[in-house]
Amino acid sequence: MREDLLKKDVERYFELIQAEVDRCYKVARNARSKGLDPSTDVEIPQAKDLAARVEELVGPEGIACRIRELDRKLGDREIVAIEIAREIAREEVKRHGRVDKAIEQAVRTGLAIITEGVLVAPIEGIASIKIG
Repeated sequence: MREDLLKKDVERYFELIQAEVDRCYKVARNARSKGLDPSTDVEIPQAKDLAARVEELVGPEGIACRIRELDRKLGDREIVAIEIAREIAREEVKRHGRVDKAIEQAVRTGLAIITEGVLVAPIEGIASIKIG
């Protein structure tokens, strides 16, 4: 019974945090809508975990589930990043036939995992990837 009460307290705690984050995002959207910043969007999307942040930041769509799965299985973020990059490269080449774009997506996603989806390196740190 005590565990149930603690669990409910923890759930309420996270609900309060989420409500405050939502309030802050509303304030930020309102401020950005005034057009005084170069961008009218709030650049940092909300995400529940690393996998969701990576998918939101650089993609590809649907990769969050696989990141979570490998993270549980392997437990080492660097190995997860390398394995995800390999899988993305293979899959993107099959899907689109463009090796350069496949490798670019793979590198950006792997780098986002390593940097925990909080740095701009996967987006702005790589201008482009060219082969040959």
